Amino acid sequence: GGLYLHKPMPAAAVFAEIEERIGVQHRLTARILTLDDDALVLKVVARALVGQGFEVESLSNPLHLWSALESNLPDLLLLDLEMPTVSGLDICRVVRADPHCSHLPIIVLTSHEDNETY
Repeated sequence: GGLYLHKPMPAAAVFAEIEERIGVQHRLTARILTLDDDALVLKVVARALVGQGFEVESLSNPLHLWSALESNLPDLLLLDLEMPTVSGLDICRVVRADPHCSHLPIIVLTSHEDNETY
């Protein structure tokens, strides 16, 4: 990942980072794939992003990520760092190693503030 955002964070700051990664002119057609094991976080994030004009697909199971990436590659991946079956860091490594999606911008959400996590 190239950017880590800390929870809680104002929605405007998250949208600003998303727009910077995908470009403001591309925003109205941008497809964002969100991956978080917390259903409430997915619902809140999706509602906020759709309200800003983004197309959103939400996943709660990291094991379904590859089929989602293969079926319709998103413009951005919004990723939780800590999930029960696989870490967001491991997902970043695998996505970056795959030639099909290595260019995909990734924003990682985390509540961690320590340098080791960065």
